Amino acid sequence: MAQTTAAPQFHIPLITRIWKKSGLNPGVCGLILIVGWYLLFIAYAFAVGWPAQAASNGDRWWTTPWPWWELHASVMIGYLPSAAAYALRGARRDLLNLRPLLNHTPEQFDSECQRLEAVNRRPFTIVSLAGLVFGLALPFLPAYWADGRPTLTDPVMSLHLVRSTLTGWLAFVSVYITLNVSGQFARLGALSTRIDLLDLGPLRPFTRVGLRNVLLLMVFASILSIQLIAPWPRSIMVIAQFLLVAASLGALMLPVQGIHYRIRTRKEEELERIREMIREQRNRLESKTLGGPVDLQLANLIAYEQRIAAAPTWPFDLSTYFRLGLYVALGLGSWLGAALVERVLDGLLNRPA
Repeated sequence: MAQTTAAPQFHIPLITRIWKKSGLNPGVCGLILIVGWYLLFIAYAFAVGWPAQAASNGDRWWTTPWPWWELHASVMIGYLPSAAAYALRGARRDLLNLRPLLNHTPEQFDSECQRLEAVNRRPFTIVSLAGLVFGLALPFLPAYWADGRPTLTDPVMSLHLVRSTLTGWLAFVSVYITLNVSGQFARLGALSTRIDLLDLGPLRPFTRVGLRNVLLLMVFASILSIQLIAPWPRSIMVIAQFLLVAASLGALMLPVQGIHYRIRTRKEEELERIREMIREQRNRLESKTLGGPVDLQLANLIAYEQRIAAAPTWPFDLSTYFRLGLYVALGLGSWLGAALVERVLDGLLNRPA
């Protein structure tokens, strides 16, 4: 008896459903999350008495670093789901631009639009759990704290556990949604997109998906780079930067993998067809004593063969490489800038009186 493989189950992630039901711009949703989390932090700080404790030491709580670092954490919490929403919204627009090239009925195209927002339930669950575990484990690492880890009952530890777990989950889920969009376009490119080897311009939506995802990840890298001037160890930030660079590479190359394979296959088939026609014309020419139309057709075929042989197999152009370099420079430059600021501050603070 033949074994059957269960079909993958798809569902729309929670953060995607919330964004769609709200009907708001992703940036507005992100701003609401930033303000909401920061207000929760302020309420928690007053509840446990941190402003009063600072006042008893003769300090204003707002002049201490902590509220500002928590504002930075709030920005990360608001940005991550917003970036995933921007990736989905842009991908839907790119899918509409590809509509003339897809061999889809209206019903099939509507199904593709719906599937674009869905994820495979099993790997998404694994990624979600990994994000929760990663975020929960971070505050227990020695490199997380500059002056030693507080006890589990300390309000500081409680805040960091909740915030780190939430941020870890949002980071893993948002990156997965972004890469899932890339994978959907890779599948479309490999299965059902018409290709004109003489004009790859209509295939640029595949490239735009990758570039957009790289930009979103590099903006997050820029936000994260502020952590370099923090007073705690930076080994975790180095690991995070490595993961973001790896995710950016996947986000760029994944959506064009399918169409690259189709272009390469189509190019090989067309070259083989042309060369067969060239062989036929050559044989006809060899069997004749006079030139004429056969000579002209052979010359045209040879010119066409050279044109097809020179056609690229990646849907990239010069603007693609320029924008990619600009986006990567944005991410890496922010880290170099943060390191330079840290060096300047260290020089000013440690300068002899």
